[in-house]
Amino acid sequence: MAAVLALAFSAGMVATVNPCGFAMLPAYLA
Repeated sequence: MAAVLALAFSAGMVATVNPCGFAMLPAYLA
């Protein structure tokens, strides 16, 4: 389960710096 949370966290970090991924940020948080 920790691996899934780490993956989601890293994806969220990438989304914050990626303009295209920034629009997907709510999807990561949901």
